[in-house]
Amino acid sequence: MLKKILILYNKFLLATSPSVIIILGYLSYVLVGWLLLSLDISTNTFISNLDILFITTSAVSTTGLSTVSVANDLSLFGQIVILLLIQAGGIGYMTFTSFITLGINNRLTIGQKFFTNKTLSKPKNIQNKSIIKTIIIFTFFCEAFGTLVLYLLFDKHGVESPLWHAFFHSISAFCTAGFSTFPNSLIDFRSNALINMVIFILSYAGAIGFIVWADVAEGIFSKTKKMSFTSKIIIKTSIILFVISLGSTLIFDHNLLKYKDFESFIISIFHIMSASTTVGFSSVDLTELSFPFLLVLVFLMFFGASPSGTGGGVKTTTLTALYAIFKSTIRKRSSVRLLKRKLPEKVKRTATANFFFYIICIFVAFLAISITQDPRPVEAFFEIVSAIGTVGLSLGFTKELVPLSKLIIIILMFIGRIGPLTFATGITQDDESIKQEKDNDLSLG
Repeated sequence: MLKKILILYNKFLLATSPSVIIILGYLSYVLVGWLLLSLDISTNTFISNLDILFITTSAVSTTGLSTVSVANDLSLFGQIVILLLIQAGGIGYMTFTSFITLGINNRLTIGQKFFTNKTLSKPKNIQNKSIIKTIIIFTFFCEAFGTLVLYLLFDKHGVESPLWHAFFHSISAFCTAGFSTFPNSLIDFRSNALINMVIFILSYAGAIGFIVWADVAEGIFSKTKKMSFTSKIIIKTSIILFVISLGSTLIFDHNLLKYKDFESFIISIFHIMSASTTVGFSSVDLTELSFPFLLVLVFLMFFGASPSGTGGGVKTTTLTALYAIFKSTIRKRSSVRLLKRKLPEKVKRTATANFFFYIICIFVAFLAISITQDPRPVEAFFEIVSAIGTVGLSLGFTKELVPLSKLIIIILMFIGRIGPLTFATGITQDDESIKQEKDNDLSLG
C-alpha cells in the first residue's frame, strides 16, 4: 500500500512544477497545523482564526513572530503541535518525505532526487541519500544533546518542568524558530553564560547549513577529501560577519553600558547570533538597544543564514556572490571571481534576482502596512525584515498589527521560508525540467 502511494507521489512530482510542489508542501503543513490548533484542547484562551493562522505559519516557517503567547495562551497539546510544525518546517518538506521514502524503499525516486537537489541547493559532489541521512541523524543528535544540557541548566536554575522547556528550546533553537515556552523569551537567562552558549551552539549548528556538516562528515571518513567551495564560502563569510558585527556593536551601542561588562558582552554576542542565524531569541527588550545596533541586526536578518540550513534570509552565499560582482565591476574585470574561482552566469543571475526580489517584497509590504495602519517606521520596517528573513525578532510591533497587516506578515513569513524565487516561479511559470537541471559550483539556497 505504501509503495503504491509512493509511486503515485512520484508521478505527481514528475508532472508538477518544482516550485508549485514546494509551495503546496508547506501549505499542507500550515493547513494541518491550523486545523490542530483550532481544536479546543490546543488553547487555554480564545484565539481568532487569523491569529491561529499567524502562529501556524510562523512555526512552519520557523520564524517565531506571534500575536499570542505560546506560554500562556496555548495548552500543552498546542505547544506540542507548534513544536512538531517547527521540526517539520526546520528539516524541510522534501527532506522529510524523502527520509520516509528511504525508510520504505531504501532509495529515492527520480522526482525526489530532483527536488532534493532543488530544495537543498547542494553541490554535485554530495549524494542525495547521504545528505538526507546526515541531516536527519545530525538534527536529532544535536537536539538530543541540547535537551540534555538545557535540562541540567534549567533544573539548576529552578525552572518548573525543566525537561519540557529544555526539549522545546533545543528544537526551537536548532530549527532557528525562536519560539519559547517562557513568557518573555530568554530575558530571565541573559546573564547565564552557559544557557546562552548552548542556544548559541544549537542555533549555529542549524543555521550554518547541512552542506557544511555533510562536507565535514565525508572529510572525517575520507581524510584526503578537500572541503567544498560552498563550505569554504559559508564558514568564511559567517566568521567575517560575526566579527565585524560584534566589533561595531561593542563600539557604538552605549545603551548596553547599564549592564555589567561581561553581561553586556553576552547580550551583544547573543543578539548578533540571533539575527545572523535567524533564530529570533532575545535576552533583552530590543527597544533598549541603540539605533546603530538595530541597523546591524537588520543587516544580519536580511542576509541571514546559509543554504540548506534551518535559517532564512537572502543567504550568506548570495551576499558573497553580490560582493564578488561588485568587486569585479569596480575593478573592470571581464569575469566575476570568488576565492580565485570564476562564478557561473547562473549563480550571478540567481544572486541578483534573489536580492532584488527581497527588496521588492520589503518595499511593497512596508508600503501596504503604512497604508493599512499608521505604524512607527522603524518598528514596522524591523518587523517586515524580520518576517521575510524568518527571524522573529521584534520591537513590539507584532502586538499592534491590524488584521490586514497580519495577513501581510503571514505572506512574508511564508515567502521567506520557501524562498522568494521559488514563490515567484511557483505563482507564475516554472519551465525548469529534470533533464535540464544542473548543479551550481556555489549553492545560493
